[in-house]
Amino acid sequence: MESSTNQSPPVANDFAWPEQTEVVAALLAINEWATEERRQEMPELDEIREFNIWAYDVDMPDGHLVLIEEAYHSLVEHYEQQLKALGTGKRHMPTHNAEQVATGDLVNKVTAAAEALDYAQAFKRTVFSWWTVPYWLAQKLIKKQEVVLIAYGSCWWGITDPAALHPATMPVLRTIYQEVQIAEPTNSVSNDHAYIT
Repeated sequence: MESSTNQSPPVANDFAWPEQTEVVAALLAINEWATEERRQEMPELDEIREFNIWAYDVDMPDGHLVLIEEAYHSLVEHYEQQLKALGTGKRHMPTHNAEQVATGDLVNKVTAAAEALDYAQAFKRTVFSWWTVPYWLAQKLIKKQEVVLIAYGSCWWGITDPAALHPATMPVLRTIYQEVQIAEPTNSVSNDHAYIT
């Protein structure tokens, strides 16, 4: 009788989870090693493009936020525009009437939020596994603020949820699938293009 330790785990081996994670780890190590001088000597070295790998931990006046890099920069820009519209960031406005009191309160709130964003702590998101995905899916995952790497003609999706048993169980894939079904109801995603390896 065969022992239970010799049996392959369900799903994980079928989709080569460790192999993709090791490949991406090797590519990231090569990317760190590849200085500009080495890239000139070895033109076959591709530069890895990382999407949504950085996030920001922000203590806003009305609560704690964790923002993906693009969302963080959009929020910074939003508050800068609000400060300009309110009189270019005056910290305390004189209060002569009710309208000026309301405007002064708004300026103080916007200023406090902008200052909180200035003190945000950047951190690299933890990726627990990497999966090869087709380019079209990588682009949709990027828009959904998922971690994606693109290099050497391939795309990898970084799973940041430690509880994810398999990428197919991730809610973001269900959302993308539904969006594709709504956009192209007669042309559903075929099995040969919807796989994750």
